[in-house]
Amino acid sequence: MSLNLEIRIPREPVEMNFVLPAEVADDLKKYVEVARNAFPGVSDSEVIAAIMEGHMRRDRYFQEIRKRTNGERKRGRPGRIKSSAADEAGVGALS
Repeated sequence: MSLNLEIRIPREPVEMNFVLPAEVADDLKKYVEVARNAFPGVSDSEVIAAIMEGHMRRDRYFQEIRKRTNGERKRGRPGRIKSSAADEAGVGALS
């Protein structure tokens, strides 16, 4: 079993702050811990970016809106890494 997650080489960061329901925050922390175990050296931000990118890439409605409003942005995809063994919990730094 493996995570459905692609970690990409870091790009220009943008800081965002938001509030999540406690249950979602707890699950996000657990997910980041598992991902950090599967991808040693990956940061919390890289994991969360990968989660969001994967979700938005699969969302057909969002993709259609994005194409109509911005045109299809061309994105480089260098340095993608796929997990092969991530069903064990690791130690994360998200708090």
